[in-house]
Amino acid sequence: GKKVFLVTNSLYDYTNVVMNYLFNGAAKKEDYTEDWLDYFDVAICGSCKPAFLQDPYLSLFRINTAEHTLTNTDGVDCPADEFLSKGKVFQGGNWNHLHAMLELTSGDKLLYVGDHMYGDIIRSKRTLGWRTCLVIPELEVEMETAREERGRYDNLMQLEHMRNVEDASADVLRLQLADEYEEEMESADEAEVSVDMEGEPGLTEAGEALADALQRRDELQQELRGEAVEYHKKFHPLWGQIFTAGFQDSRFAKQVVDYACLYTTRASDLVAVSGSREFRAPRGGMPHNRS
Repeated sequence: GKKVFLVTNSLYDYTNVVMNYLFNGAAKKEDYTEDWLDYFDVAICGSCKPAFLQDPYLSLFRINTAEHTLTNTDGVDCPADEFLSKGKVFQGGNWNHLHAMLELTSGDKLLYVGDHMYGDIIRSKRTLGWRTCLVIPELEVEMETAREERGRYDNLMQLEHMRNVEDASADVLRLQLADEYEEEMESADEAEVSVDMEGEPGLTEAGEALADALQRRDELQQELRGEAVEYHKKFHPLWGQIFTAGFQDSRFAKQVVDYACLYTTRASDLVAVSGSREFRAPRGGMPHNRS
């Protein structure tokens, strides 16, 4: 069956306060209980991530939750059920202890849900091969904004398409000019062609068409930049979208693709998902497959 664990850098005192509020709505100390521990098979506080994910020599201590004291352990030195029957709340330790308590033989059998790219996701994926789920609270607002600004986005895509059409048209016209002026135009570049945009004597029909295409391309590019700035401001006045930088994927987006098996707005999004559900990556492909 499936087992649920908690690994947090917060010490038990603080973890107990937060969990009581989240699970029971308790805001006063006299209302605190340990009922929240029933949701977990193992709870590790004060884990010192990312060292927990890298250093196999960190010691594991069992927490006496009633007295708020620590007891040293010699690691998981007996079967997991017997070891956890003495208490399932710990401080410190390392990934070896967690694997032993969960009776895991490989990292790909574990799904780790965290909200910190470096402290949670990258280390656990690269070092241990864990399956990872990144929680991105900002994603909820981004998705809502994207739905509201769908018309503006579609306009951006239309402008981008029109600019690309003008670029392709200019390429054809350059080849035509090269045929007309084999030697003179063989090494011509865009700047040399643009000097004829005022209609100087000797400009051919292809030259005029090229000048017009380049002018339309520049105008579309300028309009596209302005619209893109306004679009990104809808998400955040300074940073724009967290997954894009201009028209390219942001560094954060690339890290999500490389290290997060799943990403979502909050851990509770997984409540309705079966424990035996298989997640599959969407079909992607190289640019030539998407064109």
